[in-house]
Amino acid sequence: MVQRVLPFLKDKLTLIHYNFNSDNINWSVLSILRFLLSFIVAAEHLKKYFNSNIINTISWFGAFEAILGFLLISGFSIGSSITQNPVGYFKRRIYRIYPVYITCLVISITIYKPLFDVYFVYLLLINLFFLNHIVINSSIIGPSWSLSLEVWLYTLAPYIRKLSYKILLSLILFSFTSYLIYTIGRSIWDWVYFSGTQWGINLILLSFMWLIGFVFAIFKNNRKETANYIIYLFLMIFSYSILIQFAYRLKNNDVRLFLSNDLLAFIGKGVLIVVILSLMYFSFKKNKLPSKVRAVFNFLGDISYPLYLLHLPVYEWCQFNGISRWFSYLGISILLSIVVYLVVDFYSKVRSSN
Repeated sequence: MVQRVLPFLKDKLTLIHYNFNSDNINWSVLSILRFLLSFIVAAEHLKKYFNSNIINTISWFGAFEAILGFLLISGFSIGSSITQNPVGYFKRRIYRIYPVYITCLVISITIYKPLFDVYFVYLLLINLFFLNHIVINSSIIGPSWSLSLEVWLYTLAPYIRKLSYKILLSLILFSFTSYLIYTIGRSIWDWVYFSGTQWGINLILLSFMWLIGFVFAIFKNNRKETANYIIYLFLMIFSYSILIQFAYRLKNNDVRLFLSNDLLAFIGKGVLIVVILSLMYFSFKKNKLPSKVRAVFNFLGDISYPLYLLHLPVYEWCQFNGISRWFSYLGISILLSIVVYLVVDFYSKVRSSN
């Protein structure tokens, strides 16, 4: 019995059942993953306003791990796009990014009501050209710090595409090593979180996850090898975080807190990593989802971009207007995201396809 079961389990736990060479990707699977990741980030930011068991449970999965998932999917999507249709690449990116981004900037400014002076015009221009976190260390739309990172990677994509597999792996290793060093610095010397950096160092610190997704897309013959590298990266990030937290508790004689509190938090992050990897690789399965399910998943994926950008200003508006239910904060954020998608993003997609 054991001799039959063990080979079966070993076979199922490998990546051989995924047809990574196929171009028939279930993008709807990645769409629902994008929505789940943006929802987790929105829940994390909602903790500032509410102490709710439901919100704490959703954010338990880890906002930073969600951002890493975004970067992975983004790199893979861009790599697939530029490989299949390099003509008009920059035009497609502009249509995809700017209509929603500018709309969200207008909504944010309307809600925050900043002082319109010369300095604000300067800040606005910086944000419009995604120089936030390069020239300055903040953004008008808080979550757009990661979008700024992605935009510069979009810009570099045609040049990155020309590099060899080995050179790209070397760049990924360099970026990941920089991330490990910086993470230690955040623990020992209180270096700022990634959303508070400038001089473009996020491009060095976090591009490894976007690049591995990009490599996964453009080097089809190496996809199984790259898929394993993706697993290794997530495992090392997860293990590294646990190790740092344990060292912190050990230094302060709080090992009991590590066992009673910290490990529980890491379980949530581990679950999210498993979900990201599972859905990423399941998108290569031949199994086709029902058309109605695909339509729902695609729609939720489409509103994830405006939801990611809009939820913080919506929270501020809700608090200013005395709204006292957490589900109203999330509900209004989702409804506004749907409106932005239907009025702006959907229209821009139609234009870019003509």
